[in-house]
Amino acid sequence: ETKAFALVSCFTPPRLDLLRKSFSTYFACKYQGEADLTVIPAVSVQLVVSMVP
Repeated sequence: ETKAFALVSCFTPPRLDLLRKSFSTYFACKYQGEADLTVIPAVSVQLVVSMVP
């Protein structure tokens, strides 16, 4: 049986001050770099988010 995996980059939780001021429309998170990469089963991916620098 072939299994597919996804390499995901984890970010910090959003800055709550900016999230509140923007009425939950602006999420500012920090990229953790190679220190927080995780491999997960591809079937567990529920949502894809683009984090623009």
